[in-house]
Amino acid sequence: MSRARSIGLLAALALCAAPALAQEGAAPPAAAQPKAQKTVVVVADAFDDETENAKLRAKVFDACRERGLTPDGKADVKGAAEQGGAMQEGRVVADAGPLDGVRKAVGAAVLVRISKDADGVRVLVIRDGDAKSKVVANADAALAAVGELLGGPAKPAATAAAPAAGAPETAPSEGISAGFILKRPKKDDEPDYGDPKVLAKGWQDRGGARVSYGAHAMATGLIIPNTLYPGTNPETNELEIGKATTYGVGLGLGLDLSVMYLPLPEPASGSTSWAAFRAGIRLDASGLYVRPPLKYTYKVDTTTGQVTGRDTKYDNVGYIYGVLPFQLGVHFGFGDFRLPTLWRGIVLGVAYSPAVIFSLKVGEKEDAVDSVFNYGGFELSADITKLEVGGGSQPQVRLSALVLPRVNDEVPWLASFGVGAVWY
Repeated sequence: MSRARSIGLLAALALCAAPALAQEGAAPPAAAQPKAQKTVVVVADAFDDETENAKLRAKVFDACRERGLTPDGKADVKGAAEQGGAMQEGRVVADAGPLDGVRKAVGAAVLVRISKDADGVRVLVIRDGDAKSKVVANADAALAAVGELLGGPAKPAATAAAPAAGAPETAPSEGISAGFILKRPKKDDEPDYGDPKVLAKGWQDRGGARVSYGAHAMATGLIIPNTLYPGTNPETNELEIGKATTYGVGLGLGLDLSVMYLPLPEPASGSTSWAAFRAGIRLDASGLYVRPPLKYTYKVDTTTGQVTGRDTKYDNVGYIYGVLPFQLGVHFGFGDFRLPTLWRGIVLGVAYSPAVIFSLKVGEKEDAVDSVFNYGGFELSADITKLEVGGGSQPQVRLSALVLPRVNDEVPWLASFGVGAVWY
């Protein structure tokens, strides 16, 4: 019995040890094959301001080009850093060991890392079997340190060695924007936004005059103060006129169409805010439940015939309201460049909105439509905005409030609060 128990114990130990032995003996993941061209990836975050980081990355990128290096646009550096343990708190580490593993994983000839630590700004250049670093006082001195660590005379990028015959061409700066590694690969027909001039032209083309359009759902409120209503006093048989406020609420849909002038800054300018101008129209249609005062109702003492009190009776009416504002407004964008090719922020707007108001009581014929003009309207808006260079108009989330004050006795108070999407 003891011999059988010993054999069982040895078998169990062997089964437990087998996975560990297999894992220990397994070959590590193969590094990517070296590229035909000398490629480089650059990761730099020495400034607290992303705009300044973009400028630094662009300069380092140009310095690498002058030494015959081209960016590896197909390299998934972020993925390689995550798999190789080279990410900490969402940032690429600044240690030569893990970074050399990242360089090998993506098949790059050179990896440049510029980071800020307690000693200053650390510049790290990693090649095959070689890592050089230098600490400088500030980020402005980092570019010179990169050139020193890279070595070799600077030369125009056009004199870089051509790829070997039959070797697949690597699109320069594919997936790179001003030295920043993008999360998506660059398309074949996408401009090289790593070039500061191309990036500036891209932002210029993204702005300018463009058609803006959108749609929204809304809740509408109506107030008509001092609405007159009659009542005949049963005691005196006299006509009595009362005043009360008419209220209405409802839901509706609307469309927006305008021409927008959008002068956008570029990251290298140092500006992250902007102002735009808009001229256009808006068309809203709402169904409203309205309670206007109808008449007086009287309380009469049946024994004496005297009136002891009176109340206001309200009607319940359905209305269709249409509002056609003509708008002229401005918008102010407040945000930041999350990437050299991406701006995110909040856009606040105000627009003068004189409007024609149409109303039709439900159940009446179309020729019973009433129309009035309100010259005092205005619209307030807030857009949650994302603008990307190189693309066309993109959808933005818009919260809006259209207010039509009671400028005379012919028009009601109208206010519509909407949420929707607008493209610009």
